[in-house]
Amino acid sequence: MTKTIWNEQKLAKLRELYPTMASCDIAEIFGCSDVTVRNMAHKLGLKKSADFSSVNYIGRYTGTQGIRRPRKR
Repeated sequence: MTKTIWNEQKLAKLRELYPTMASCDIAEIFGCSDVTVRNMAHKLGLKKSADFSSVNYIGRYTGTQGIRRPRKR
């Protein structure tokens, strides 16, 4: 993949989507990796919402793109 250029429009969209959407899904929208999305969200101080965090899935890949594994409880 090529380097992602973060302009104000993309940053605003990231701020809107990140709390309630999986990083891998946001990455598909932006055409970058989920790591790129998570790194920028971290730099901006963004967090997942409580509703998103209560879902029984983790947002990171488990080695196969798009496959999520249930969270262990």
